[in-house]
Amino acid sequence: MDNATFKKKIYNHCLQIVEEKITNAKEAVEAARKAAVEEERSTAGDKYDTARAMSHINQNMFANQLNEVAKLKKTLTQIAIDQQYKTVASGALVKTSKDSYFIAVSIGRLKIDEQEIMVVSPLSPIGQLMLDKKSGETFVFNGTTIEVHEVN
Repeated sequence: MDNATFKKKIYNHCLQIVEEKITNAKEAVEAARKAAVEEERSTAGDKYDTARAMSHINQNMFANQLNEVAKLKKTLTQIAIDQQYKTVASGALVKTSKDSYFIAVSIGRLKIDEQEIMVVSPLSPIGQLMLDKKSGETFVFNGTTIEVHEVN
């Protein structure tokens, strides 16, 4: 499989993961909202006030998670997946002496077509070190010198 096809496959897998996170966060927000409504119907004293407050805290926490995942999706959808890169940038597929990386959003290690790939944000520590590197250049991460072999 060529690099462009493989990169699209990685991208689509990332998009699927983010969509699942959005669905889960929406369900959690709705469940917390329903729990808060149920607690508001109970008016038997301090115990219920505490439970209601906790339900609202959970609802806000899940709403914040939904907001963060929505930002991930927006970032992901702004990546020029069809672009061919000469230097490491957001959207690049990078093969190094240590691992293969897709520079996009922080998702972590994926296995696609029996190949392991690290999906990292350009804002992550390793992403920042790789930015603007070309094939043949090196960078040091956690005391290890890593060489960029290929950028696509």
